[in-house]
Amino acid sequence: MGEYLEKFERMLSLKEKELAVEIMTEAQRRSSYEDWLIAYIIENTPISFSDPEISLEERAQKCALDSGASLLELANAYRSVQEKYRNLLSFSCAGLTLRDPVPFLPNSELKKFVRDFCDGKIFTSAHIKREEEIPLVFMCLFYGSLSDVDLSSIGIAYEYLTEALPRSINGYPMFCSLRFLNIHDWNRCQKAILKRKNEGKTLTPNEEGNEK
Repeated sequence: MGEYLEKFERMLSLKEKELAVEIMTEAQRRSSYEDWLIAYIIENTPISFSDPEISLEERAQKCALDSGASLLELANAYRSVQEKYRNLLSFSCAGLTLRDPVPFLPNSELKKFVRDFCDGKIFTSAHIKREEEIPLVFMCLFYGSLSDVDLSSIGIAYEYLTEALPRSINGYPMFCSLRFLNIHDWNRCQKAILKRKNEGKTLTPNEEGNEK
């Protein structure tokens, strides 16, 4: 069971199509139709709901046949996947796709982020005490900036203070633009920032990562 869960988590994290095929086979054996369906989506994305040559009913019947589930079991699995993986998937009338994860940054850019953060040049969502105020500061969040982003991959939202608007809200600067840092990059940077402040020296994310 442990090996299966590890593979499943790796599939979700890396979106590996070959690994998804393995999960589909194992999930079918376990009658885990929700797992089978999310693996099927990763292996086949994007999936169009409006393919003129294949009706939705025909697609559902083929999925049920491939998964070993009944149409009712597959429908229940689909509803569960929609809810459980809403941060990972983008559903629309045109089709279904995986949201794109925030890309990793090279060490040179992470080093610059750490230095600029410590020098007070960057404002981040971590500076905001109340989560509901984040869209008021980073206003583009109101306009679909996250519609295609895998939310689970976001470590932090940030922007350079040089990009701030000539107004503020609740004591915070306001921005029409923003950037994201991948959650794994942000975890590395937090450690580097803390050590830099405590030791009074620059520790790059690359140096911090070498200590693991």
